[in-house]
Amino acid sequence: IGFLELSRVISTRWAKLVETDPDIKQFVSKLAKQELEVYQREVEEYKELTKDMVPSADPAKTTAKKSKKRKQSEQSQQQEVAPAASMMMMMPQHQMT
Repeated sequence: IGFLELSRVISTRWAKLVETDPDIKQFVSKLAKQELEVYQREVEEYKELTKDMVPSADPAKTTAKKSKKRKQSEQSQQQEVAPAASMMMMMPQHQMT
């Protein structure tokens, strides 16, 4: 079953839950409301605690998404550089100059 079909099944069952078992739907709705209130309080606390902080440059947000081909190219370049770097570490200091 795919995600789309699963979400349809769940939403259909949720809509029918009022008819089949209203107590369960009320209980779950109450839990969801409580959890949402806790979440909203925690978000407000977080915002209050971090309001004076200077945002740092998050590389995940500032860089563009890399294509699969570019990632593969970078990985292969890193694999090629790694042996050369380890060879240089093995060389005595007088040979590196």
